[in-house]
Amino acid sequence: MENIQEVHERIYAHLIEKHKQDPNFRFTTRITNRFKRLEQGYWFHGNEHYLVVSFWSGTDWMNKTPNIMFVYTPDECSLEISVWDSATKREFVDDYLVQNIEDLVPGGKYKKHLGYPENEDYISLLDKFLNTDKIIIDEQIQENGEYLDDDDNALGFITPIVFDKWVSKVESYRKSFYKNEYTETINPTYLYDLSDSFIINRVHIKKFPGLGDCLIDNIPDNNRCVFLTGENGTGKSLIMKAIGAAIMDDHDHEILKNNKYEVEMNILRSGNSIRRFFSYLIPPVEKRSSLINGYAAYGPSRLTTNRPSDGRQRIPRRSFINKPNANLFSTDAKLYDIEQGLLGMRTSKELMDERKRIIATAIRDIIPGFKDISWGKKNESNEWEHTKYDLLYDAVKLEDDSETKFDETSITIEEGNKSNYVTFDQLATGAKSILAMIGDMIIRLFEQQRTVDDIANLKGVVLIDEIDIHLHPTFQRLIVKRLTDNFPNIQFFISTHSPIPLLGAPPDSIFYVVKRNGQRGTYIEKIDGIHIENLTPNNILTSPIFGMRDITSVNHEKGKVKLITNDNYSDYLKSEETRQRLKEIANELKKRFGNDL
Repeated sequence: MENIQEVHERIYAHLIEKHKQDPNFRFTTRITNRFKRLEQGYWFHGNEHYLVVSFWSGTDWMNKTPNIMFVYTPDECSLEISVWDSATKREFVDDYLVQNIEDLVPGGKYKKHLGYPENEDYISLLDKFLNTDKIIIDEQIQENGEYLDDDDNALGFITPIVFDKWVSKVESYRKSFYKNEYTETINPTYLYDLSDSFIINRVHIKKFPGLGDCLIDNIPDNNRCVFLTGENGTGKSLIMKAIGAAIMDDHDHEILKNNKYEVEMNILRSGNSIRRFFSYLIPPVEKRSSLINGYAAYGPSRLTTNRPSDGRQRIPRRSFINKPNANLFSTDAKLYDIEQGLLGMRTSKELMDERKRIIATAIRDIIPGFKDISWGKKNESNEWEHTKYDLLYDAVKLEDDSETKFDETSITIEEGNKSNYVTFDQLATGAKSILAMIGDMIIRLFEQQRTVDDIANLKGVVLIDEIDIHLHPTFQRLIVKRLTDNFPNIQFFISTHSPIPLLGAPPDSIFYVVKRNGQRGTYIEKIDGIHIENLTPNNILTSPIFGMRDITSVNHEKGKVKLITNDNYSDYLKSEETRQRLKEIANELKKRFGNDL
């Protein structure tokens, strides 16, 4: 039986041959390297168990699939249609596709069984679909295109420029995946450079205001997360600032004026080791540029952006983006607003739409409850207008069919099955802080790596001080995993006061505890031998990572009241329920049999 990567390769090669015969024949491919899927040979949407390919534009962002798709699993091939994202699309499918495609079964997801791969080769099943149902769908979209024009992300045909971009990306990864065995299936317009990568593998803070000698050493080549823990006031934030200043060769901060500071840093870039010496001894005329071409940094204050407060939109000043350490060193520094960043990008409408979809997908993946982003535009009062890329919408429809006019970017938040559109300022503090940080991170990294069009291909180092701030434990548990899934080529330095973010730490993470005493000042200790993936929060709190000796309530009366030690509260309730029931049974038996029991 073929593995799933072999299925991807066979179907991709087959469809490329069809495109060579007919240049108007186009299909979707995987457009992002999220989870490093492209690096692993997944050329289409799907996972280890299924593959999805479409031949039209249009995405059901609620289910993260194309609207109309050919689906392969080892057990079945089928035509599936998912249009939960749009009432207009659903009406089109009901009126034109259900009526014309034989055996297409309506439902939450429309489906037509095409055959069993164990009985007939899936390439043959795919060809039958292309020669029958695809032709019908093409005709209906062609004849009823105007019907779909008013629907954002409408069903339609894939444009040549977007298809060329997708195929070029796949060919770049095919070349990397197959290496010496690579055979070019099509001559791509260009190949992406996937070779350049960099990682900090050593930081030695010899001098820095408020710090003693601190060494972070022997960081593995594949490391994605370095965690700093420690009690309040030990110096975690100062270590972050020392690292950030050294990366940017950034001497222009109040904390550094009239003080001595020396930091040595090693960067492993594409297999080559680069050393930087950051010191007060280097004259200003010899200042150098950033050591890493992909860098962002965040302090604990992440609630405000540079969105104009008067409601007007302006093309942003590019100088704003050249201060990546501002938020790390100052609680007053604003983050880069994602809408402002998009306004400043120069690219075609097709590629801007693709970038917008990738950004929206990343935000929905990272922040729980976020379903969509609608970019604001000038209202009827003509306060501001942006029509260059057709990114923005005048109104959104709520489920009660009422319309809400808005002037700012609105984000859909999921509350059960209902959607409510709110502005950035109306978001809860936790969602606002994460959205502001993610937006700033995306815009800054794209600005530094302008040839990259995929968030998952952005490379660099990101510092996040107090990642747990403002976040409920449910999201604390998810945030690190979701960041590393969506930014698989970014190395994160993260400080936290909570054990919960460590539940999402990648297996290659390393942990340092920041300590302080009167004799040594601030110093750090590496914690080895901790398999974080096997620990609960209680284990983490009492491990050397946090070093708590007692995690019971300060009000617990030892020896008087039994301590609850169940793994979770529901187990405790069940055990209490069982204990109470047993007590009732014992009393009943005692009444019936007395002391003879």
